[in-house]
Amino acid sequence: MIKWYVKFGLGLLVAGVLVSLAFLLVEYPKNHPDKMLEWEEKAANYFEKFTLPIKVARLSAREPDTQVLVPVYGLPVSGITDTWEAPRGEGERVHQGQDIFAESGTPIFSGTYGYVHEIGVGKIAGNYVYVLGAGGRRYYYAHLERFANNLHVGQEVDTDTVTGFVGNTGNAINTPPHLHFEINLPDTTPINPLPFLVNR
Repeated sequence: MIKWYVKFGLGLLVAGVLVSLAFLLVEYPKNHPDKMLEWEEKAANYFEKFTLPIKVARLSAREPDTQVLVPVYGLPVSGITDTWEAPRGEGERVHQGQDIFAESGTPIFSGTYGYVHEIGVGKIAGNYVYVLGAGGRRYYYAHLERFANNLHVGQEVDTDTVTGFVGNTGNAINTPPHLHFEINLPDTTPINPLPFLVNR
């Protein structure tokens, strides 16, 4: 049988540890605010990565968007020339998106709610962003001059989120600045974006 004074001593030890922990939890954030912000950011990033597959699965199960806001700032639908299936590569292929022309550096917004699926740089696309939207559709933004600050894969975006800026990177280097915009079905089949576009 454990003696009463041993139990008493253990109780004091546990109480002392708890008081010290409580003091640390209260005082540490006051004395090390930058460290606490760093920990909070890491915890938030971990939570975002952990829950992202669930959020994406739910979004993919929803009905696809029937309307997509014009991604390029300040441009109405009437200002877009239909370039769907226009000949490319000396007639060897057809254009599978819409080229939306605007001044270099014009902000490009996400046309839909979704999550940033991919960010990259390609020989043809230049700087590009894929956004995954409802119904598993992927929205493709290419030839960007540059990406929006802090844009990252897994980021939740809506129609007020800037994804990048109009440019002519990739194989568009010798053309006027524009956004190459595509909508791809879950099986990667491209569909004409123009019938879905509405004014911002």
